[in-house]
Amino acid sequence: MSTEVHVIPDFLSKEECEWFSAFHKVMWRYHGVTFSDRKILNVNQMIDYLADEKAYNSTDPLKKILADIACNIRKYDERAYPNYSHITGWVAPIRQPMHFDFPQHAWTSIIYLNEDFVGGSTIIEDQNIQPEQGMMVLFEGCKLNHGVENVTHGTRYTISTWYKSFMEDNQSYLYQIQNK
Repeated sequence: MSTEVHVIPDFLSKEECEWFSAFHKVMWRYHGVTFSDRKILNVNQMIDYLADEKAYNSTDPLKKILADIACNIRKYDERAYPNYSHITGWVAPIRQPMHFDFPQHAWTSIIYLNEDFVGGSTIIEDQNIQPEQGMMVLFEGCKLNHGVENVTHGTRYTISTWYKSFMEDNQSYLYQIQNK
């Protein structure tokens, strides 16, 4: 694996981005959580909840984004798969200090859903990445120091995904099973 930063423009269309932002605005007040002043909506939990409510069609965009994300990571790491995804609202003023992700998360991606905010660039090592609606940034979050510059005005909406690597995760599990 490399420690490169992959920028994928137009990963989502403008209409898809607007749908996800609107979905967050409506659903967060009922099913969201606040963590470090970020308004988080767990995509996997929303699929389960809406399926239980018989709102199957409303889960289609959520399922599609998970499928697209899963297909995309395979271009960079055939062993990787999405662990979980969040739609997050970053309401100004807010920032994310520089950090490394958990070691079990081999990869991290961020999809920018809007541009109508001030600040909020993603910093990965020495790169300053300006958010563009629909763009995905993919990188090894457990190896590359990264953070978010201060959002000074508006709300920055993103879909963040953390990925595991199949072989690395399952080697210890297989070892435990074999040695019982």
